[in-house]
Amino acid sequence: MVALGSVIATAVLCVTFLPVLHALKLGSTYEYLELRFDTRLRKLTSVMYTIRLLLLLPLVIYVPALAFTQVTGISIHVVAPAISALCVLYTTAGGLRAVALTGSLQLMVMLAATVALLAAGIHDVGGFGVVWRRMEASGRVEFFNMDPNPLTRTTFWSATLGGTFFWLQMLAVQPNSVQRYLAVPTLAAARRTAGLQCGGLVLTTTLACFLGAVVFAKYDGCDPLVTKEVQRPDQLVALMVEQTSSRVPGLAGLFLAGLFSAAMGNLSAALNTLSGTLYADLVSGWLPAAWRAKSGVVIKALGVVIGVWATLLVFVVERIGGLVQVAMSLGSVTSGTMLGLFTLGMLVPRANALGALAGAGVSVLGTALVVFGQQSAIAAGMLKWPAKPTSADQCGGPPGLLAEPAPAEVFFVLRLSYLWLVLLGTALTVLVGTVVSLLTARQPGQPGHRDVDPALLFQWRRPGPRARQQQHELNPMVAEKT
Repeated sequence: MVALGSVIATAVLCVTFLPVLHALKLGSTYEYLELRFDTRLRKLTSVMYTIRLLLLLPLVIYVPALAFTQVTGISIHVVAPAISALCVLYTTAGGLRAVALTGSLQLMVMLAATVALLAAGIHDVGGFGVVWRRMEASGRVEFFNMDPNPLTRTTFWSATLGGTFFWLQMLAVQPNSVQRYLAVPTLAAARRTAGLQCGGLVLTTTLACFLGAVVFAKYDGCDPLVTKEVQRPDQLVALMVEQTSSRVPGLAGLFLAGLFSAAMGNLSAALNTLSGTLYADLVSGWLPAAWRAKSGVVIKALGVVIGVWATLLVFVVERIGGLVQVAMSLGSVTSGTMLGLFTLGMLVPRANALGALAGAGVSVLGTALVVFGQQSAIAAGMLKWPAKPTSADQCGGPPGLLAEPAPAEVFFVLRLSYLWLVLLGTALTVLVGTVVSLLTARQPGQPGHRDVDPALLFQWRRPGPRARQQQHELNPMVAEKT
């Protein structure tokens, strides 16, 4: 159902955001917010994106490096710098073309590793029919839970509608996605790019779900978490690889290659995008003209600095496990706000910079209260999400237990499903931004009033030809770009 959300999000992207962004030929995604509102919004979103990515990049290196260390015994202090150095080398030397080429190859390796794991696991269990029957018997085949309660963690509605907004913020406003659409010459080619990307998302999401099903079926009745053979659910796939690799030569190596491919693909794309965004939105304005003339060199230098930062922070991640939680929570806090700002700008012609700033502030604060309130309640043991039952009775262990449902004394907002968080942030930004804009709008003809250029709005929100011509004359920056 989450994969279905990516299909809906891609359709919305192609009809709404993509025609606006592609026509503007932006150097940076957040340049739109400067054209639509003012420089403050552009810098604010660039800073939020930079902080979020700088916290996430060390995790991208740490996870595969840890797996490699567990399998080979090579120190993580050797593996992590090697991953980072290799990514920095081909990203800074080859730019976007190198990132695209290596990303394609890495995707093939990742898919091959996943399919190999699926094949080995299905063979061990006794066929896919056995996998499906065990899933059904345990209540894990659940496509259409139509419970409308947003406090229920996973339902059809949260996975499809909430998932749509999750994917939309990733596909429509994140620089690493928008950069791909702008790299092709026509809107039709950009839409084909988005369609191909959607196909990849559906494929990888579906394979991941099947892999989870196979892992469950393999350990049904002998749960390694119950027997304490592993400590975290994240370790179950690695355990399956370890137990299967002796019978399937090369499986462990292919598994590690898949992990590395996923990590290096994410890292190289992030380095390329973040260095360009940093330069365009935050650094170029501070540089003398002589340095701006050498923008390519400066962007590559920023890529090297970001790579060094990510590598150094790996050693912090190694000691502070809570950083994973902080980084992921920060992502949830800012994602809805960013999508909300772009939606506000393109949907509401009367929206102004003051309204956008107010909407962004309320959105970040409101979402942060929910996210960090949830994490605090979980850490204190006050909030636990229900889970499907597992057991180890077939290998002499105790039966598994259902996690306790969320206690009634926890404030109900803190039980909001994580799948609705992006929608929450988006709705707060658009609603508050619209209200504040209407309350602070100047009347036409008064000093400082300026109508919005129609090129900055969704197509169905644009005025007629004569009004468009007049508004283009009022905003020559947009007219020049389009």
